[in-house]
Amino acid sequence: MSEAGNKRRHSELDDVSTKEISLDRHEREYCTCIVTNLPKSTNIKTINNFFKVCGNIKQTKFLKNIQTAKIQFTFRKEMLSALTMNFKHFNNNPQSPIITVEAYENSSLWVTNYPVDYSYIEIKTLFEEILGSDTVFEVRLPSLQFNSNKRFAYVDLLKTDLCAKAINELNGKQIGDYKLIVKMNGLPKDDINVYKKDHEAEDGKELYLTNLKKNNTDEEVFNLIKEKCGCIDVENENHFEIPIKRPDNGKIKNIGFLTFKNADCVTKILSTSKESKKFFLKINKNNKIYYQKVESKGYLERMKFKKMLKFGRKFKDYNLWLSLYPLFEDKINFLNKYQLSNYLESEIPGSKVTDFLLVTDHKGVLVKFQSEIDVSKAKLKFDNIKTLQFRNVKYSNDLIKCGSILDLANSDKAHKKPLVSDEKKEAIESVCPETDENSKSKDEVKKMTTDDFKNLFH
Repeated sequence: MSEAGNKRRHSELDDVSTKEISLDRHEREYCTCIVTNLPKSTNIKTINNFFKVCGNIKQTKFLKNIQTAKIQFTFRKEMLSALTMNFKHFNNNPQSPIITVEAYENSSLWVTNYPVDYSYIEIKTLFEEILGSDTVFEVRLPSLQFNSNKRFAYVDLLKTDLCAKAINELNGKQIGDYKLIVKMNGLPKDDINVYKKDHEAEDGKELYLTNLKKNNTDEEVFNLIKEKCGCIDVENENHFEIPIKRPDNGKIKNIGFLTFKNADCVTKILSTSKESKKFFLKINKNNKIYYQKVESKGYLERMKFKKMLKFGRKFKDYNLWLSLYPLFEDKINFLNKYQLSNYLESEIPGSKVTDFLLVTDHKGVLVKFQSEIDVSKAKLKFDNIKTLQFRNVKYSNDLIKCGSILDLANSDKAHKKPLVSDEKKEAIESVCPETDENSKSKDEVKKMTTDDFKNLFH
């Protein structure tokens, strides 16, 4: 970008009245400052109270052990206003220490290809084992994806020099079947656009396979899929990324990701499959491999939940699903399905979790067990427990409810206004009086005379 372009860009960032900053992965740093040497007795509330005169605070992260905070404002100019607090006594109290306030820059990392069962806790621990405790402000997971090649996180560190050490130590580190990728966050906007285009193209080149048995070789899958797109004479090496990715963590089995080198083949396969209504490869009479376009986990789960609601109790395997709610809304997005599955199975010996859906709209999760007996055991174990906590993280402080798919869907209606008003209810009851032998209908009550009423008290 030219010098004139840079000046114009920074002028736009500083002009609060014209345009709100879009806080994406690199512009976020333009609105964030770091505060050090805070009093030991302080907390996030007092920090926000002191800096709120500078502008609207979107988020504050506080490392209490080292008295350091990271404050993110809405606008660039608000962050610049916070810099004027540098070398002042905290809370303007002469007895408080003198704080330092600096722009938070070049201290964030972009991380991907970590193991499929890693949550933000494991990612944070991974970095702090290398860099030391209290060096990670936060781990952000803005787009959890099912495919391991598309999972990524942002790790905000304490200082810039920690980024170099983390990249040297962790980039390329092998963790099981995964090779970690760690890079500096905050790429120039042009590079980000290229990155997005690359990943959009990659998304269009991939199929998600289910019912993929261990004895189904890559070769036979390749041959059948090439018949679908009419590329039977093309060498496998020139047609696919080899081998087929087969995640197997013991929880979700018989799945795979088939990546093409040409997105047109995927389009052609899906088009012909839609016409024939056959989205599968027939290996033999008893083995069909089903395929669909790879989408984000959130998209797939929303579609599946909508299907569940559409069919209600007629939904296949309805009785194998158990809902858990309410959970902390902000924690659901960080909930790792593999960790929860392990936790449930450890609490209910002999049970087996076969599927899992995050339903953030209703502040809950849906868990599919292998048998209805497992579902019954889970209800007995978890219904009305006071909190849900595992791996030292609380996911709810409220009474946990265990129910069906429809119970979860209706859970947010518990405190809403009744569908039938009291006036309408009375009208209905007058037409349809009670039939209890020990109670009298409203019509009978109306026919009572004054003398009848007096006799009730004699």
